[in-house]
Order: sequence, then structure tokens, then C-alpha cells
Amino acid sequence: MFLRVGEEIQKVLLNKPLMTKEHWRNDARMADKSIFVCPQCGKCWEIITYSTGKKAGKRRHIPQYYGNFVKYGKEKKICPRCK
Repeated sequence: MFLRVGEEIQKVLLNKPLMTKEHWRNDARMADKSIFVCPQCGKCWEIITYSTGKKAGKRRHIPQYYGNFVKYGKEKKICPRCK
């Protein structure tokens, strides 16, 4: 019996868990390290790094702001907008 490619992929995906049990904990810990709270404006923010694609190693750093975000456990740091 021959299986089509899609059926074989589906069979493999059904047997493999998508996320581990500890995935959500690791994700939350990474957010605590990279997302900060501005004490002046009260918003959460982080620096997002994009590759410009023009030259190897050229990167652009842009602040990303979150208005409605959990502030518990986040480090306080003044954002670039309030500096």
C-alpha cells in the first residue's frame, strides 16, 4: 500500500507533540528578559532587531511598544520615546 506525501506528513505530525510541557515557562522567562516597563509612560516595550538584507551583518533596531501588557515581573527601564 502506498501513502501519498500529505498522508505521510500527517501521520508523522500526529505522533509528535507540537510543544513540550515546559514550553510556556521558557517563553515567559524569555519575555521577562527582553520586555521592559517604562516608569514614565507606563507602557511595556522591547527592542526588535530586523535584518536589512542589503549587506550581511546590517541590522536595524526598532522599539516595539505594547499598551495592554502584563507588567508584573518586568524590569523597569526608560523607553527610547521618553528619553
